[in-house]
Amino acid sequence: MWKWINIFLVLMLIPSVAIATPVISTGAFTRLLEGEKVRFDAWCYDDLANAQILSGLQRSKEMCEATTQRELAEQEQKFLLQIKNLNVRIRTEGLNYAQSLLSKDRQIQSLESAALKVPNDYSVWWAGGGFLAGVLLSVGIVYATR
Repeated sequence: MWKWINIFLVLMLIPSVAIATPVISTGAFTRLLEGEKVRFDAWCYDDLANAQILSGLQRSKEMCEATTQRELAEQEQKFLLQIKNLNVRIRTEGLNYAQSLLSKDRQIQSLESAALKVPNDYSVWWAGGGFLAGVLLSVGIVYATR
């Protein structure tokens, strides 16, 4: 009985192995000499055409690499220019800030000196205000008590 089960399992596995390995066609090629016939449908070309095809691939790759290098160099120069422009802008903004700060300091000093030149002796005003307040208060009390 085990023998039949083993045979049955082996027969069940055979189709899955056949399906699991797909057939990959890599194409067919052969070197033909003059007068020989091709055994399959194909494009035939001579050694010069073969060399052109192979060199065309190499040439395309080299052109792509050259274009990439040129574009990278252009981008590098563009970014270096932007960095230099930003550095110049930082420098000029720093100078503008320093000049405005210096101008503000000068203005503050001139205002301080102008404020210090004016005498702040207000004793006459205080005395006059006190006298006026006393007179008004006395008149108010007199009218209030009458």
